[in-house]
Amino acid sequence: MTDKLSTLENTRLSRRQLLGSIVASSLLSPFNAFAKENDSELLISAARDRHGQHWVICLQGNGEPVSRLKLPARAHQVIKHPHKEEIAVIGRRPGQYIIVSSIKSGRVIKHIQPEQGFHFYGHALYTPDGRYLVSTENHIDSGQGRLFVRDVLNDYRVHAQLSSHGIGPHEIKLCSDTDTLVIANGGILTHPDKGRVKLNLDTMSPSLTYVSLTSGDLLEQVKLKEEYHQLSIRHIDINQRDEVVIGLQYQGDKTDSVPLVAHHQRGKDLKPLWAPDDVNYAMKHYCGSVCFDPIGKTAAVSSPKGDLITFWDFDQLIYLSSLRCKDGCGLTSYRNNEFVISNGLGNLYHYNNTTKELSQNLSNPGLKIAWDNHLLSA
Repeated sequence: MTDKLSTLENTRLSRRQLLGSIVASSLLSPFNAFAKENDSELLISAARDRHGQHWVICLQGNGEPVSRLKLPARAHQVIKHPHKEEIAVIGRRPGQYIIVSSIKSGRVIKHIQPEQGFHFYGHALYTPDGRYLVSTENHIDSGQGRLFVRDVLNDYRVHAQLSSHGIGPHEIKLCSDTDTLVIANGGILTHPDKGRVKLNLDTMSPSLTYVSLTSGDLLEQVKLKEEYHQLSIRHIDINQRDEVVIGLQYQGDKTDSVPLVAHHQRGKDLKPLWAPDDVNYAMKHYCGSVCFDPIGKTAAVSSPKGDLITFWDFDQLIYLSSLRCKDGCGLTSYRNNEFVISNGLGNLYHYNNTTKELSQNLSNPGLKIAWDNHLLSA
């Protein structure tokens, strides 16, 4: 492992620089209208510019730039340390880096590389006390999923290696007891030598597993019915009641009708949730991100291939509504009862979950970035 980052560039931006080289001013002006009410909450995401260069970009809630960091390759998720003004940026599968940096300056604090024979899957979390960073990883030779626990106070050295008890672990969350990890094992076998080719679609067996952080014990494992074994369990979020919303990605026949959202709570069966037929069809077999609102009642699910965001009532476990959003994927809860949505056209959208009002930026030919799949408010 090394801290030397010859390929990285960290830049503190002026507003003029960001608006000139990253986004057009017309992108940010509609966004400012709602965001200026709370400038303390930041919006952070990985992004790609028009030259194909990858960045992580941090904005104040009012659109004022804070920092950007040039990345060596495409990133997937960005997470914030719970007690420091630091973020960790996780490389997209098969990821070769996690970069820890300062939010305010973009200064690189640590460059983490996977252990020999492993790669990152694009997701991680910090424990609530900030002591450990837990990442989902692939053991390349066996294809089995692993969870690496790194000690933040010991220069991010590996503290423990746990089994995810599945193949292709992707997003990971922590239950309210602060010990039980929830892992979305996508079930898809891949190998870096084959790029992003999926090697086991006929036999894939995705699962949601609950694993003790301290002991590594498998506490619970649930799967969908066998007829849905090609529904990859990819993205999850968890609310205050330890209910898990699951976004699915179907790897089977394009003409099949399958559920694309599911619910789980420990001790119960994994429950598929259905949207109306026309909405389900419009979701194009793909959910890219899921997110609970701040009170854990409503879940938002993005389907960028279908240009659709759907909303789900987790008190009644039913579909609520949907809205169109071109290539919308990134989701984050924001303020009291709101969501922010990012898309691949460089736009940011604000959705008030109470009034159902949407403040959106229109497509602009001058936009020079594409936001990546996941969005963070911090």
